[in-house]
Amino acid sequence: MAKLIVKINHQFEANPLLHLNDSSDVVPLKQQELNKLLKDADDSQFSCSVTFLSPRSGKPSINFELHKKGMKKGGEFSWEINEAEGKVRVKVSGEFASGALRSGVVPTLEAEYAGAKLFLDAFNYKGGYFNGFRAPVAGQTEENCGSWYAVESWNIK
Repeated sequence: MAKLIVKINHQFEANPLLHLNDSSDVVPLKQQELNKLLKDADDSQFSCSVTFLSPRSGKPSINFELHKKGMKKGGEFSWEINEAEGKVRVKVSGEFASGALRSGVVPTLEAEYAGAKLFLDAFNYKGGYFNGFRAPVAGQTEENCGSWYAVESWNIK
């Protein structure tokens, strides 16, 4: 099956660490909640997400997660979580492969996103808000998405 191959080289701070509360609102994690979440964490549960902007609206649309297990030899994916301040410092460099792309994704990327930039979006634990947390790259908002950090290159293999 096809995969998205991404070449990236960036260090960034991500904050705040956001999750869904019992009322399904996206809110910053409190230190005690973060400590509980991370108690049994392992490296395979962390990822960076990259996002294409919609060619029609210019807003974030298709998102992919990049895990350490998809990193080619010689790459680096490291992080340091500051639990007290609710932020994380991340370094990601090298070539990463996404998980297998679902049917329909490749034709959509080839037809609608050919030549489009792919942007670094967030640092995630357990896939994001629902089971873990999502920490957007500091300073990046949906309103300024056109100036987000673009990855070096991407292709489909």
